[in-house]
Amino acid sequence: MANEHRQQVERLVRAALEHPPSERSLFLEGACLDDASLRKEVEAVLASREPPASSPQEPHSTSRISSTIMCQQGACSLSVSERRIR
Repeated sequence: MANEHRQQVERLVRAALEHPPSERSLFLEGACLDDASLRKEVEAVLASREPPASSPQEPHSTSRISSTIMCQQGACSLSVSERRIR
């Protein structure tokens, strides 16, 4: 069962990577349906594969982006926050 779950997560990650970053949330919304736990796991894997962000003003800084998905009574919302790390 755990192996099947890992395979499902990996399939969704590969499929999400075929979409531009700006469209991945919408893709995952449809692909994961009401399974917030699955979506959160896929998003975590995607985030771990993203290169660290840096800005031209601070070439040695990176950002840590975290997301939280809240689902209540069939409605889900996504909260994203960014924190600069030096």
